[in-house]
Amino acid sequence: MTDTTKRVPYDSITMNAVVVELNKLVVGGQIQDVRQPFPNQLVLTIRNRDKTHHLLIDTSAQFARLHLTSTKRSNVPVPPAFCTAVRRHMENRRIIAVEQQGLDRILHIVTKGLDDPPHTLIAEIMGKHSNMILVDHDGRILDAAQRVTHRINRYREILPGGTYLPPPAQDDRISPFAAGSERHILREIMNSDLSGENGIVRALQQIYEGMSPFLAREVAVRAIKSEDLANGIYEAWREIFHSASAGSYSPVIYRDEEGRAVGAYPIASVQMLHTTCLPVDSLSMALDECWSLAAQRSHLQGLRASLHNELQQALRHNAHQLEACTKGMLEASQADDLRKRAELIKANLWRAQPGMTSMVVEDYWDPELKPIVINFGAGRSPLEEADHLFSRSRKAKMSMQREAEREQLLDTQAAALKKALVELQLLATEDAIADLRNELRTAGVLPREVVVSSTKPGESEWGGHKIRRYFSAEGFEILVGETSTANDYLTTRVAHTNDIWLHVRAAPSAHTIIRTHGKPEQVPRSVLIYAAQICARHSANKHSALVSVDYTLKRYVRKPRGSAPGAADYIKEVTLDIAPGLAD
Repeated sequence: MTDTTKRVPYDSITMNAVVVELNKLVVGGQIQDVRQPFPNQLVLTIRNRDKTHHLLIDTSAQFARLHLTSTKRSNVPVPPAFCTAVRRHMENRRIIAVEQQGLDRILHIVTKGLDDPPHTLIAEIMGKHSNMILVDHDGRILDAAQRVTHRINRYREILPGGTYLPPPAQDDRISPFAAGSERHILREIMNSDLSGENGIVRALQQIYEGMSPFLAREVAVRAIKSEDLANGIYEAWREIFHSASAGSYSPVIYRDEEGRAVGAYPIASVQMLHTTCLPVDSLSMALDECWSLAAQRSHLQGLRASLHNELQQALRHNAHQLEACTKGMLEASQADDLRKRAELIKANLWRAQPGMTSMVVEDYWDPELKPIVINFGAGRSPLEEADHLFSRSRKAKMSMQREAEREQLLDTQAAALKKALVELQLLATEDAIADLRNELRTAGVLPREVVVSSTKPGESEWGGHKIRRYFSAEGFEILVGETSTANDYLTTRVAHTNDIWLHVRAAPSAHTIIRTHGKPEQVPRSVLIYAAQICARHSANKHSALVSVDYTLKRYVRKPRGSAPGAADYIKEVTLDIAPGLAD
């Protein structure tokens, strides 16, 4: 089987091959610099044997990985707390060990100073649960990139001062590196009469530790190609695990027809038939190239999806406005009828009698002069009724003109939005997408984000706290705290019980509120996504390609007693994975 659109994973055997490289290149070296360019990235600069190496640890949900990198990453003006902790305890120390925990994607980087006990930086590469944790020689947590309270994970609380507890181990699984380990899958095949690629893949993942779906399928495809399945298993084991257990890898990089790196793996895979497979000297450099490109493409796709959603939302709003415009024009079309009735009354004033409430007149515009009845308003005389009808006619004509102009404008905007949707698919850079968004907003095709000042002249609307107000295209009010104390005030004093409360998952962010007026079930998903994007853009993860944003009702949010400003615990949350979009 093959699928060139499939991403070659960063799995346990990939980490094992990277560890082999790191033990050759960085163990014994000195950590000279620590940088945290993004909340989910850490870069260690290591000097060893007159060479400088940069070790990247990325714990983002979509691109979690660890390898050496040649890409320069800038430093932030104010380092995050975790970066400061790592600098304090690991900078200028030597790396004495780089150890993978079994075949889990968990790596321990152990450092030691001349007179200091060892400290360990733990990288847990586990998808959306990835984290970086700094512990001392007693296993006490000094800090973590993502602090995890018991509200988020009852089994593993990761907070400074606590004891580090590793993720649950798979004690019932066997290492495929162990001598004779292939006999277990052969026994399972014979006892369960397994046949077919998918059955072998499931069995491999149930029996062995560190067996990713990609690696398990690699074994299965190689085995099935053999005329004898048992011999195929033995041969696949020899080619993959016997060499790997000895630390002997032959890393490769995969390129598509346009020469772009689409994957890197410690062994040549038989699954990637429609790509060009090239051997490389360094698996880390191959991983650096292909994952950096994947992250850039994902970030661009996220920005494109964000603007696409805005355009679709604007088109829906445009359609609703057109519908209202059509209804208004229908009502305005009665202008001529009102004027005719007024003129008929004026022409028949000679028939007026005191106390009349209606008048029967011949319709001069009807060829047959059929009589019609014109009723008067309460207390109005015939002359007053005629003047009233003339006034209504003039207003209806003016309304007709306004609605016609509005309809033309809405048609023009709809055409521009549809054209922008086509253009968006052709844009290949972040700047081009930003320019298109700004152009549409300047032209009034896309609504500008309405940001109302947090204070009014002569008074303080939010008690002096910095709170921003946005409005969605659907008219929902969204409030965002800009400081820790403003977050507290917004959540505890401003938000109502049934308002929707949002916060970036396991990362510092603004508290965000959607006003629901007691009807949270009527908030459309488009408003939730819009508010989540605002929340993500006011968070530490604003530069990430994908951000997980939790939302729940304000009634399920509480501030822990004695906690720092801005701290909050919540339950019954739902998570949205969204692209933050471009900054305001």
